[in-house]
Amino acid sequence: MQFGEAIKNGFQNYANFRGVASRSEFWYWTLFTVLVSLGTSIVDSAIGLALDMQAFTLVNTLGSLALLLPGLAVAVRRFHDAGFSAWWYSIPQVATFIVLMWFMIALITFIFENMSSLLDPAALEAWLISIADPSSTAAGDFAYMLVASNVLPSFIALLLVGLGTFVFNIVIYVLPTRSVEAGNRHNKPQVAPFTIAG
Repeated sequence: MQFGEAIKNGFQNYANFRGVASRSEFWYWTLFTVLVSLGTSIVDSAIGLALDMQAFTLVNTLGSLALLLPGLAVAVRRFHDAGFSAWWYSIPQVATFIVLMWFMIALITFIFENMSSLLDPAALEAWLISIADPSSTAAGDFAYMLVASNVLPSFIALLLVGLGTFVFNIVIYVLPTRSVEAGNRHNKPQVAPFTIAG
């Protein structure tokens, strides 16, 4: 499948999570989304410069949202093409989301518990100076606080689960097409529709 055909197929199957997508279709779609992201980032930068706004990301955000659903659909169809159910795609994503929620809750809790220190400039400056001092125990105390409040463990878990999910997905994306003869129930040949002669 060529680049243009892959893009056309991706938009024609915008929210189609059934069927299959070949390796070339998936990787061409991935290249297309990267190119769109680069293009929308350039447009955002130009608009941001014109409006004197450094953090203008509206066009990139809209482009990402527009390509999110077909990107998920192509990824699921690629899993089907390699002989895997959509559950194999969703379980690692759900696990990553759950660990991300754990990290966010731990971080927000940590911030609220230490809000008074973070909002007092003098206390914050004294604390940063004490962390920079090699003879101080402040850095160790801070590390202990991060561990005790689950910020550090949840962050490490997020990194590990995210990396595992990324590697798992890449392995599936590069697998060859699995045929029906090899037991792939998703890769059934298309049957021509029945027509009445006459």
